[in-house]
Amino acid sequence: MLARIRVKPLPGSQVVVVNESTIFVQGACSDLSSSDTVEAKGFRRTDGSVLAPMVKLTPDDDGDGGGVPVEFSGAITGLSGSCPARTFKIGDREVRTTGSTDFLTPCATLANGQNVNVKGKATGNGKVNASQVQ
Repeated sequence: MLARIRVKPLPGSQVVVVNESTIFVQGACSDLSSSDTVEAKGFRRTDGSVLAPMVKLTPDDDGDGGGVPVEFSGAITGLSGSCPARTFKIGDREVRTTGSTDFLTPCATLANGQNVNVKGKATGNGKVNASQVQ
């Protein structure tokens, strides 16, 4: 069964259950946010949820808030997470990277105080999903 679902419960959406055996494609479990669209292959359980051995993160292409393209530079502060799912700030903007981010500067070499250029989409509240970090 292939189910296209919303992680955020919406009318008509499907509850998907993952576990330590679930394989994530084009991202990681830690990359998921409440408005993400995913494709999930799995097995319907008696409670109506789907146990998904595979989840694929997909781009938000349905026009419901995918974000505004932005590009900016500055020094990294508050770096956390492990590659490729990192979070850091540049000024008052929170930057989130995922398995889909193109790291022109190797992810593992990012450090607080390092100046980088970020391209991505602003999702609101000062948050940016990075498509490229250099």
